[in-house]
Amino acid sequence: THKFAPELNFFQPLNKRRSRSARLLLLFFIQLHPLLTSYPECCGNWICDDQHNYVLFSYARNSCSRNHDRYTLCSHHFNEGHAGDWKTCKKCRNDFETEMYVYYGTNEYNFEKLENPPKFTPTRCAKCKKVINLGTDGYSISAGKYYCMECSAIKW
Repeated sequence: THKFAPELNFFQPLNKRRSRSARLLLLFFIQLHPLLTSYPECCGNWICDDQHNYVLFSYARNSCSRNHDRYTLCSHHFNEGHAGDWKTCKKCRNDFETEMYVYYGTNEYNFEKLENPPKFTPTRCAKCKKVINLGTDGYSISAGKYYCMECSAIKW
């Protein structure tokens, strides 16, 4: 919120009604900070429009809008055209392995997070048994088995 327009929340969905002073202050803020000029269609929250900073095939996670678009259930739910709220959508739940469903619903790229994510058994490397975090770690899959990066590099 802002001291001159306490009802203004820059991360409030666009469909909420705003006072004239809040709208003017928001327009002024956008003029000063052009990075905050977009919002994902899925939830309507203001977000940095910084996809132009992403380097193709770098897999970097330094773009707020790209991260929200690619790594959240909110965006997946919208992009797949599912009905209702993403937090209770059975289609979204069935679209991912439980570990990835929990990651997409609770990571830092969400504006809202799953309140009671389901429990899951962590994924382990088939060779060395090291825990692999499917949401953030590198890994490979061969014959339906997961391998950590160290074991993936071994010549079989």
